[in-house]
Formats: sequence, structure tokens, C-alpha cells
Amino acid sequence: MKLDENYTLIGDESQWTLYYEKKYFDEKKKKEVVSKNSYYFNKMSDAISSYIDKKLKEKETVSKVIEELKTLLNKQYE
Repeated sequence: MKLDENYTLIGDESQWTLYYEKKYFDEKKKKEVVSKNSYYFNKMSDAISSYIDKKLKEKETVSKVIEELKTLLNKQYE
């Protein structure tokens, strides 16, 4: 399931995978670059907790963290 523009959660019989992919233009290399990473979890709740943790660490202030939490929580009802 797509969590946002960069994160996808994929489940199979034995684990959950939180997959990250971001495409951006690298000014130094003068070309488009793709950054990818996969995180593996036994439980879906652990994968979701990791996703939330990663999203909140990007924020610089408590008010921005609260704003992001509200956004993440509202997405589950869309």
C-alpha cells in the first residue's frame, strides 16, 4: 500500500517491507538520481511505527511534528 509519495508498505507471508524511493535532480552530477532503501519488519505495527518515526525526524520544531502527525493520521481516513 502506498503511504505517501516516497514510502510504500508491502506485506507477504513472513514479513513487512517499508520501501523508500525518491527521485530528485542532483545539481552536482547534473542528472536525475534515485535514492532507494528497504526496511524489514516482522509486524505491520513496527513498520508503521518506523514510517512515522522517519517522517517526524524530518521536522525541525515541535509544532511541525504535530502538524505532520495530524497529516499522517488524516491520510488513514482518505
